[in-house]
Amino acid sequence: MHDVDVMRNAVSMAVSSPETADIDPEAIARIVFWFYRRGLADPEKLSDIAVFLASSRAFIPSDRGSHHHQLTGGADVPDLLQSILRSRRRNPTA
Repeated sequence: MHDVDVMRNAVSMAVSSPETADIDPEAIARIVFWFYRRGLADPEKLSDIAVFLASSRAFIPSDRGSHHHQLTGGADVPDLLQSILRSRRRNPTA
């Protein structure tokens, strides 16, 4: 039950952030789960990385009439990380 509580707290913190106001909470939960499975178990750090990734330019609107977002082209979190790292190398002030 501890695992679920950690992830629930991280998602809750990330969803309540102003940067993620228009982002689908399910996308945030996927990011949290992906990093939790890889050993990151601090709810605040999980929340921080979820907010950072979910609010990055690598997220695009899932359809033009919706405020929900999904990963670009159906990419998963590792692809999203690579996309962000590439864009930051090209534009360090982003």
